Amino acid sequence: MNARNVCRKFLALLFVAILSGTASAQEAAWKQLASSAKQEGRIVLSGPADPALRKGLPEKFTERFGIVVEYIGAPTNEAIARLRKERHAGLYTTDLMLVGPTALLSVYSEKMLDPLRPLLFNEILDGRNWKGGKARFSDPEGQYSLRIAERVTALFMINKNQVKREELRSIHDLTNPRWKGKIVAEDPTRSAAGTGLPMVLYTSLGEEFIKKLYLDNQVVLSGDRRQMADWLARGTYPISMGVREEDFQRLQSDGFPVEIVNSLPDFPGYVAVGAGHLVALNRAPHPSAARLFANWLASKEGLQTYCRLMGEPTMRIDVDESQVPQYMIPKPGVAYIDSASWEYGLKRQAVSQRLKELLSASKQAQ
Repeated sequence: MNARNVCRKFLALLFVAILSGTASAQEAAWKQLASSAKQEGRIVLSGPADPALRKGLPEKFTERFGIVVEYIGAPTNEAIARLRKERHAGLYTTDLMLVGPTALLSVYSEKMLDPLRPLLFNEILDGRNWKGGKARFSDPEGQYSLRIAERVTALFMINKNQVKREELRSIHDLTNPRWKGKIVAEDPTRSAAGTGLPMVLYTSLGEEFIKKLYLDNQVVLSGDRRQMADWLARGTYPISMGVREEDFQRLQSDGFPVEIVNSLPDFPGYVAVGAGHLVALNRAPHPSAARLFANWLASKEGLQTYCRLMGEPTMRIDVDESQVPQYMIPKPGVAYIDSASWEYGLKRQAVSQRLKELLSASKQAQ
């Protein structure tokens, strides 16, 4: 065996030894953390009131580590109000939260958070496992809020018996007088949930576009998403902005002629996260269990569980998303508008207020 081959063999063995040592060190770190977490016995997680997530996420973690998860599911405004009230009384009962962009601004600006990045193992933060080549933190310092999921959100849906897809090639085609009184949209004056799309449209296309679409074309505003889906199915309003994806899937499986539109040549569409930001609250009552849960949730196993329960794509590239509708999965290279970015969050309150002012006139006319 010549010297070159000996050198190659030595380097190969050295590489294997390094990998083995790294794996052993990682396994030891997990075991040590799990041991400390078991002494605390539980974790308190605040998140969305989604029944599947509320049940399935604690079950999987407890099955894996034998640690109880107390899941507090509540609308964002209620969760934040509860935290403020508790902290004013000197109580710190919650370890981690899953939040959307509005809640993230609140807990960050009110200094309720500890940095999350230092709590995560290097193997979890390894950019090779994340879409875009890195674990993505949404806060300005890149320390506090890990984005674990995002999905492409529908611009609108159509009843194909009454609207041809080729009739809507541009976002500006929605302002065509032909569709006057034939569009229904979720009411952004009633809840924050309805502000997503109009905020994107307002921020990207300006106030005049909002006036042309919602006011001049007499868009009907509704707070009942189920009814909106039924109207779409029957063709009462053949263009709908705000029907939930699960209702669209129900209509599609029932054979109704509906189609989802999430991108146009002049408007690539936008991504939203729902409650897909993970944050760590300061003065956590169960710090080791909280750290263990955060690492587990951000791992392949954790986000595979999240993906299965929520039916939406995550930020990891090694999660199987074959059960997720293709229209929800962001396509590489598409410049989607990021409605969950920090910059959008800072604009949200002012834009939401202006939208309410503008669209109140539309409601009064209905």
